[in-house]
Amino acid sequence: MEQSTKVVFSNEEAVPNDETLGLSTVAASGMGQISKPSRISDKSPAPETGASEVRPPNNSLDVLESLLNGLPDPLLVKDRNHRFLLMNDAMCALMGRSRAETLGRSDPDIVPEEQARAYWADDDEVFTTGREKEIEEQLTVADGSVRLLKTRKRAITVPGPNGPEPFLIVSILDITESRRAEMVLRESEERFRNLANGAPVMIWMSDPSGEGTFVNKLWLEVTGQTYEEALGYGWLKALHPDDRGRVEQIFISASAHQEPYQAEYRLRRADGSWAWVIDIGQPRFTADGTFQGYVGSALDITERQQAEAALRESEEHYRYSVDLNPQIPWIADAQGNILDISQRWCDLMGMSRDETLGQGWAKTLHPDDLEPTMRRWADALASGEAFDTEYRLRLADGNYRWFRARAAARRDDSGAIVRWYGSAEDIHDHKQAALALRAREQQLQTVFSQTVVGILHHDRNNRVLMVNQRYCEILGRSPDELDGISLAQFTHPEDIEWQAPLFQEHNQTGEPLQLEKRYVRPDGSVVWCNVNVSYVRDETGSIVGTITVAEDISARKLAEEHAREAHNLLQEVIDSVDDLIFVKDRSGRYAIANRKFGGTRVLGKNDHDLFPADLAEKYHRDDQRVLASGSKLSVEEYFADERNRRYVHTVKVPWRKNDETIGVIGISRDITARKEAEERLRWAAHHDELTALPNRRLFQEQIQKAFGEASRTQRRVGLLAMDVDHFKQINDKFGHDMGDAFLKGFAQRLCEVVGTRGMVARLGGDEFAVLLPDVGSENDVPSVANAILTHMREPLTLSGNVLDCRTSIGGTITIPEINITPDELRKQADLALYNSKAAGRSVFTMFRAAMREDSQKIASALEVAGQAVAFDWIVPFYQPKVDLESGALAGFEALLRWHHPRTGIQSPAAIAPAFDDTDLGIAIGERMRSCVLKHIRDWLDAGIETGRIAINASSAEFRRDNYAEQVLRELSRTGIPTSCLEVEVTEGVFLGYGSEFVERALRKLNAEGVTIALDDFGTGYASLSHLKQFPVNILKIDRSFVSDMETDASDAAVVKAVLSLGQNLGIRVVAEGIEMAEQAALLRNGRCDMGQGYYFSRPMPGSDVPRFISSWAGRKEY
Repeated sequence: MEQSTKVVFSNEEAVPNDETLGLSTVAASGMGQISKPSRISDKSPAPETGASEVRPPNNSLDVLESLLNGLPDPLLVKDRNHRFLLMNDAMCALMGRSRAETLGRSDPDIVPEEQARAYWADDDEVFTTGREKEIEEQLTVADGSVRLLKTRKRAITVPGPNGPEPFLIVSILDITESRRAEMVLRESEERFRNLANGAPVMIWMSDPSGEGTFVNKLWLEVTGQTYEEALGYGWLKALHPDDRGRVEQIFISASAHQEPYQAEYRLRRADGSWAWVIDIGQPRFTADGTFQGYVGSALDITERQQAEAALRESEEHYRYSVDLNPQIPWIADAQGNILDISQRWCDLMGMSRDETLGQGWAKTLHPDDLEPTMRRWADALASGEAFDTEYRLRLADGNYRWFRARAAARRDDSGAIVRWYGSAEDIHDHKQAALALRAREQQLQTVFSQTVVGILHHDRNNRVLMVNQRYCEILGRSPDELDGISLAQFTHPEDIEWQAPLFQEHNQTGEPLQLEKRYVRPDGSVVWCNVNVSYVRDETGSIVGTITVAEDISARKLAEEHAREAHNLLQEVIDSVDDLIFVKDRSGRYAIANRKFGGTRVLGKNDHDLFPADLAEKYHRDDQRVLASGSKLSVEEYFADERNRRYVHTVKVPWRKNDETIGVIGISRDITARKEAEERLRWAAHHDELTALPNRRLFQEQIQKAFGEASRTQRRVGLLAMDVDHFKQINDKFGHDMGDAFLKGFAQRLCEVVGTRGMVARLGGDEFAVLLPDVGSENDVPSVANAILTHMREPLTLSGNVLDCRTSIGGTITIPEINITPDELRKQADLALYNSKAAGRSVFTMFRAAMREDSQKIASALEVAGQAVAFDWIVPFYQPKVDLESGALAGFEALLRWHHPRTGIQSPAAIAPAFDDTDLGIAIGERMRSCVLKHIRDWLDAGIETGRIAINASSAEFRRDNYAEQVLRELSRTGIPTSCLEVEVTEGVFLGYGSEFVERALRKLNAEGVTIALDDFGTGYASLSHLKQFPVNILKIDRSFVSDMETDASDAAVVKAVLSLGQNLGIRVVAEGIEMAEQAALLRNGRCDMGQGYYFSRPMPGSDVPRFISSWAGRKEY
C-alpha cells in the first residue's frame, strides 16, 4: 500500500476526559466480549454474529449513531484488537459495505492483506505512542476500485468493567478526486505551456501582485531576456522607463478589482530598439473563485501605433481649428444625423458630445421652434439646398439664446449627398440689441464692415465706445462684456508681466504701440494677435481714449510652430541617419548639416573652411554643375591613406524654393563595405570556392576571348576536358572532407603541370578543363594531356592515405579553315572525354569527326525513345523461366519492346542510349512497369498462376532516391502481392551515377518480399563484392557463356563457377539463352535451377501468356 511520508503527531496524551467518558457511557456494554481478531494470514470469515456481539445498549448507540451519521466525512471506531465497533453512514458509503458486513470484523476481512498490514502498523503506533497520526493511504472498496484517503487516527481510553479500554477513532477525508484534479491541472498546465510557446504572440502569467510566473518563448526572443530574468518583476525591466509607472498603476488598479485590463507600452527588443505592444490581461480564478493573478498576451503594434499617431495629429489639428472657432461647427450625415460637433456646443449647452450626436441636439430647441426648425431641416435634406434658419436653444443655465444655423451639402461623384457641413452662431445679443446697434453700425459700417481685423475704441475709463464683431470674435466676448474692462484681463498671464511696463510707459507718452500678444477666450482657448494701439487726444492734447486694432495671427503662429516642429523633426531624422547629409546655399555656405557631418559646428562655413584646397575646389565645381544644370549629380570617390581605404558615394540635387534654385542638397554615404562585398562577389562569381580556380562561367568567357584573339592572329585554340577516375569511391570511402582535400591537391598538381601554357578551371564536381589559347600545332594538345596523365599516375598522399588521382582526358583543337563556335569546341572535348572513359579510363583521346556521328546516333536514338514514351509505343513481351529439374514453369521475364507505327515491333537495342538518360530512362521504366502490373492484376483476377514476373530496372531509375517506394506504392495500389514481382538489375547500376541509392532501394524491396536478380552475371566488374554488398536472390548467367559452353572450355568454366558460387551462397541460378535440349540437359546436370531461352519459348505478348500456361504440360525433353 502506498503511504505518504508526511506524518503529523499530536503532543496531547491520551488521558480520560469528558469525551472518553461520553464514549464509555454509550459503548461500555459488550465491548469486553469481543474475541481476539484473526491473524492476517487467517482467511476464515468472521462469524455472522460478530456485529451483534459488539453493539452497545440500543438507547446509547442510537444517540451516538445519529451524531456520527450527521458528520459529512467518514468516521470509524476500532478497538485495540482492530475490530470495527462503530462507523457512520459516510464510512459505509465510502467502503460500499453495510454495517452488517463490517462491524465486528477487522481489516483483513475487508481489504487486501497488504493494505490491512499497513493499517494495523499505523493503529499499533497510535495505540503505543498515544499521539495522533495523519496519513495518506489507499483503500480498496467493495467494487474493487481504489480510493486515496487522508486519514487521521487518534487513540482514546474509555472506562470499562475491567478497567480503562483503549479505542481508536479514525476520521477520513476522501482526496481521490482532488488528486485527480491536481493531475488534470498539471496536464492542463503542460498543454498551456506548449500552446503558449507555439503562439505567434507573447504570452505571460503573473500572480495577483504582478510577479511574473510564466513567459513564452516569443517573449524571450523579442526581449532577449532569459526565462529567469523575465520572472518575478524582471519583466518590468523590458518596459520603457517612461511607461513602467503607468503600466504598474493599470495593473494595480485592475488587480484590485480583479478585472481585465488593456495597456499599450513600449518594449525593448533584443537589439535595443523599442517596439510598441498592446498587452491584454485576463484575471485567473480557481474553481472556488479565488483570484490567482493574470494571464495575458502582448502583440507588436509598432506600425499601427505609428499610423495612429499620425491620425491623432491630423485629428488634433482638425479639433483645434474647430474648437477655436467662435461659432459652433458641426457635421451631419445624409439623413441629418449629427456626426461631430464643436466642443463649444457642449460647453454652452451643458451636454456631452455623445448626448448631442444623432438627433440629440434637438432636445435643446425651444418648444415653439422645434416643429418649424425640423421641418425646414427635413426640406433641406430632401432637396439638398443650403440650410439657413434661426432658432432658440436652451443653454446649460436653463436660459434660451438665439442662434443662427447654416449648412451646405457635400456630394460624391454621382451627385449623392454624403455629408452636411454647418455651423451654429450665437445671435442672441444681436437680436436683443438690434435697434441699439443699428445706428452704431451705420457709423462704423464703412470702417468695420470691410476690415478683417478687430477694432475697439475705449475711453479713459475703458468704456467701449465702438467695437467690431471681429474683435469680439477674437476675444470670444460680446461688446457688453468688454465694456469697462481693461483688455489686460483677457491677456495671457505670461504676456502681462512684460506688457505692463510697456503700456504704462506709452500711456504716459501717448506714443503708438505695436506688439504681438495672446488673448485667452472664455472657453480657455488662446488666440495670437498682432495689436496696434493708438491714443486719442482731445483738443487740449489730453489723452481721452484708445483705438486698438487686433489682427488674428493664430494661423501664422501655428504655421510657424509647425515649421519649427518640422525643422526639429527633420533635424532629428537626419541626425539619426549614418549618411552625411548637408544643405548649402548658393554661396557654398552650409545651411543645414546632420550630426554625422558636423551639425551646428559647420553651419555658416564653406568647403574651404573644412577640407584641403584640392577637395574643396572639386566640391565647389560639383556644386556649380548642379546649380547650372538644375539636375542631380551622382559621384563615387575613392580615398586611401596608409591605414585604410574608403569609397564614398555622394548625390547632390538642387535645393529649390518657389521654383528657384537657392542651393544644393547633398547626401554622402560610405560604400566601402558594399564595394568590398562587390569585389568578393565578382571573384566568387568567376572562381571555384574550393580550389580557387576559374569556374565554368569565367572559363567560358576566356574561351570566347581566346576565340576573338585567334581570329585576329590566326592562332589555334586547344581545349582539354577531364574528370577524376573513380572519384566517387574516394568520397564514399573517406568522406566528403577528404574528397574536398583531394580535389584541392588535384587542382594544385594540375596547375603545376599546365603552368603558363594555359588556364586550368574547375567546372564542377570532379570535372576540370584546360584552355590552351595559343597552340602551335596539333601535337601541343596531346603533349600537355600526356604530361598531365604522367603526373597524375603518381598517387596523392593525404593524412596518411594514398589516393589514386588518375584522370581521363578528352582533347580538341580549332582548325583555321573550319569555322567553329566555342560551344561546339566544348562539345568536341566532351565527346573525346566520353570516348576516353568508354575505353577504360586513365587515357587521353583526341576528338575525331566520327565521334560526332556517334553522338548524332545517340541523339537520334534518344529522339525515338522520347516518341515511344510520348505516343505510348512501349509494350512488354514475356519469356518463360522453367525449373530445369521438374520442367514446371517458374515465372516470366518481362522484356521491353516498342511498337513503331510503320515498322512494327522493335527491340530495345534501337533506343539503348535512352536507358542512360535520367528522364527518358525513368519514363520508360515507369511505362513498362505500369503495363506489367496491369497484366499481373488481370491474371490474378482470372486465377492464372504465372509465378514471379521479372522486370528490368535501368541505372537511370535509381538516380532518384525513391525507386523502391514507387514500386511498393504501385504494388499496394494495384493490390498485387510483392511475392509476384522480381526486379532484375545488371552490375552497371552499381557503378554509374545514382549508384549510392541502389543498395538502399534493393534492400527495401527485398525486405518487403520482392525478389532481386543480378542479370548478365560475370560480364561486369567486381561481381563478388556486389554479391556481398547487395541482397541478391537470383544470379542470371549471361547468354554469351551459355551459347558456346559445349565447345568453349572457358565459357564452360565460367558457367560451372557461377553454378558452384550460387550453390555455396544459397543463391538460385538462371541460365539465359538456352536454345537446344543438350544445353538444358547439361545445365540441369550441373544443378542449375532454372533456364530461359528460345528452346522453351520465344518472348510473347501478354495476351498469349494465359494460352501458353494452359498448354504447358511441364514437358521435359532433355
